Amino acid sequence: MAENYHYHRYAPSDLDEILALFSLSFNGLKLSPEYYKWRVLDTPVNKNLVDLFKNDNGKIISHYAVCPVKSFYNGETSLSELSLITMTHPEYKSLGLFPKLAAKLYERSFNEENIQLVYGFPNTNSHYSFVKKLAWNDVYMIPTMKKAFTTTVQGDKSYTEIFNADQRFDKLWEQHTQKTDRFYANVRNSTFINWRFFNRPDKKYRLFVFENNNTVQGYFVIKEYVNASTKEIDVVDFLFTHDFDTTAFFNSIAQLATELDAKTANMWIPYNTPLYNLAEKSGYLPKEHITYLGYKPFNPGKKLDELRIPTNWYLTMCDSDVY
Repeated sequence: MAENYHYHRYAPSDLDEILALFSLSFNGLKLSPEYYKWRVLDTPVNKNLVDLFKNDNGKIISHYAVCPVKSFYNGETSLSELSLITMTHPEYKSLGLFPKLAAKLYERSFNEENIQLVYGFPNTNSHYSFVKKLAWNDVYMIPTMKKAFTTTVQGDKSYTEIFNADQRFDKLWEQHTQKTDRFYANVRNSTFINWRFFNRPDKKYRLFVFENNNTVQGYFVIKEYVNASTKEIDVVDFLFTHDFDTTAFFNSIAQLATELDAKTANMWIPYNTPLYNLAEKSGYLPKEHITYLGYKPFNPGKKLDELRIPTNWYLTMCDSDVY
């Protein structure tokens, strides 16, 4: 086996081979071209941030893709990137290609696209490499907050399902961010919401709003699925005005669970916030799955050490590519 390898940026002609490498790397798991294009290539920021190593014969032997996103922190919007698909051909594992490929991708992300940091959720197999080889900062392990429903909850609904995020969501985002000092990996405007939940080709989400005089005071998004023959819902995103009574949010999840015959609701909730405390009071408990959160800043002028503190992040499941 030749140990020569060469750096390339993604070209459309690489897609079929990337999908084949994914299946080879992950025990036959399939990755659809529709999902790859949506998640990696056709994003709201719309930048090609996929790097490859190929061998002398032009065969792809290592791949790293990130998704550029608009983030919000300290009153400013900037670009970040979500770490996505990392894989190396099994025959080339011994060459240590991933850290070298990551270094190239991170360098061009900052120098060419002005992206300020990479963040992500490495699994237990890759966590060591991200921290020790890529110098990522560990933040914390995010628990999944779960509640099992044993009784039915009925009553008048305070929420309405809609099928498109309009400009009212942009106003909600603007109002919400006037009173926050947390880091939002993804700006929750109408463009993001429509792309993330209505354009995704392989999953179905449902968007519900709390309205008053045609003004959106808050929203939440759910995904339904069956786990071992039991119906569950993931509450993958939510955002409210700061004066919104979030008791209505938890009551609405309970009502939806009754309506859908779901036995469990799962969500990530920003840690050490009034919402987190209310979730505990409402019967949500931290359980598995536990997810690592980490990041790496690119700009030497902005070290962003304060993001090592978990309470400085606003995260929901939609900030990950898993949910």
